[in-house]
Amino acid sequence: MENSCQLKRFPIYYTKTEYFVNGCEEMKDKMSKMPYIIFGILTLYLALQYLFIYLIDIRNVFGWQQGLIDEGEAPVPLLWYVLNQDAFLTEIIAWTFLIVAMLMTGIIAGIMLANKNIYTKPFLLLAGGFTLMILEDVANIRHMLRTVITLPLGYAAMEGYNSAIGIVIEFVVYILLASLMVYPVYKLLPFILKHKNIRNSLLVGYAFYGLAAFLSASRHISNWYGRAGEAIINHFDLYSIQTWAIARDYFEAHERTLGFHLIDYLFEETLEIIASAFLAIAMIYIFVILKKQNYKIEKG
Repeated sequence: MENSCQLKRFPIYYTKTEYFVNGCEEMKDKMSKMPYIIFGILTLYLALQYLFIYLIDIRNVFGWQQGLIDEGEAPVPLLWYVLNQDAFLTEIIAWTFLIVAMLMTGIIAGIMLANKNIYTKPFLLLAGGFTLMILEDVANIRHMLRTVITLPLGYAAMEGYNSAIGIVIEFVVYILLASLMVYPVYKLLPFILKHKNIRNSLLVGYAFYGLAAFLSASRHISNWYGRAGEAIINHFDLYSIQTWAIARDYFEAHERTLGFHLIDYLFEETLEIIASAFLAIAMIYIFVILKKQNYKIEKG
């Protein structure tokens, strides 16, 4: 007997929705659980991260700070710095969430396109937007553009980062990316407002990513990242802890501050991983609901 949950063939010229996504209740149940799984992963990771940062970087339980000092030739023996540095654990998890969002919107766009649905374009734009978000975060495209533009103008590398034109370039990149992500949501707004789970997930995802983007683009204005981070460190007297003092000396030797990286790595990456998780959750909710509606959206 043929398994009722077996996926049907996927012919590219057929337009009937049932050829693309099987209506099996078991698969439907699995997809409906995915938002809870993603939220669970996010919550568990952040809870464990901040717990171990407190236990190791601040309380030094079991003398684990010495282990970070002795580990290889790491110049910054702080757990929060290690976990949140570029292309490491926090960013990799965030990228995974964004890939999930990209795949969900890509699948929806493909089904909409095959059925000649008028709402194909918003989902194609969302899929493209998520792709650009991933590429920008992985390759730091805005930094490349800033370097390409400011170096011929006579700025040294770091001067270009801190210059007014460098800051403007970063804001422009984020505004263009935001426009690509906001327009499809505007076109889908009547559908989104009808569904609480989608509405709330998108609200959290967009709000946190918008805040992270604004903070990132403005971080070199009067070096407020560095000043805010140093204020936090000094308020809690963290430089009295050996590992923090070692990290401070390392960055001062390179004409930078540990406080800048506290905001840039720990706080900003926390905002981004929360945002990426909720965007993935929102796209899964959209997929599940559209599947129940046979991928039809009533015009608002």
